[in-house]
Amino acid sequence: MTQLKHPELGNLVGLIALLITLFIWRNVHKLPARLIDTNNKIMKESAFAFLPVSAGSLIMLVHMGKEIPAFLAVMCISTLIPLWIYAKMAKRWL
Repeated sequence: MTQLKHPELGNLVGLIALLITLFIWRNVHKLPARLIDTNNKIMKESAFAFLPVSAGSLIMLVHMGKEIPAFLAVMCISTLIPLWIYAKMAKRWL
């Protein structure tokens, strides 16, 4: 993505490429049971990864004032919706 002058999209493109690869792999071969088990374990334990983000956002909220609604909207769109979509996809496809 750096060569296309958009390095900020590197992680997103990588995740989409991984998702497409897993989707194609699932249609051609059966997914291994250990991959499904690992996915379930990561989903259960990933909630702890959001604790530092939540603490930092609460500290920011104190200093933001009138910008709080916009900040909360960005937080919901950028975290809750993608996690919900991923959980629905994992439940349906895995």
